[in-house]
Amino acid sequence: MNATLCRLLKNLRLLLPGGMAALVVAVAVHAAEMTGTAEKFEVPDYDAAGNLRWKLIGDRGQLAADGTVTVINARAELYASNRVTGVFSAPHCVLNRSTGCAKTDGPIRLERDNLVVTGIGGEWDSKASRVLIHSNVQLVVQNSTGEKK
Repeated sequence: MNATLCRLLKNLRLLLPGGMAALVVAVAVHAAEMTGTAEKFEVPDYDAAGNLRWKLIGDRGQLAADGTVTVINARAELYASNRVTGVFSAPHCVLNRSTGCAKTDGPIRLERDNLVVTGIGGEWDSKASRVLIHSNVQLVVQNSTGEKK
């Protein structure tokens, strides 16, 4: 890798939210235009104490010149105390790296300990730890005996 590209990537790591720099490094095929693709990637995000907050996993990511990333088969694992506490998934979404928000107009699924929420269209705000599902929302709650309600 040439020295100019190394400096560019180092500067980008300083400008991007935690964990997003790894995605830029992975997809910086055309560094001058800041576009490119990545296959089978993971992007972690850590809090100030170094604890894993979430990890975005995708089969394919397409980085656009505007800084958004179109993710195919997106899966965001949400963490607390170093264990997965929830999973947000969508067949496709667009991640805005500067805001940490992902949006989709397709199917969406959120799984937590004893519940599953599905619907059509939605947003994941990584900074606020919030998922908003727009329509056709279905909620399945499972009690401690495994019975669905």
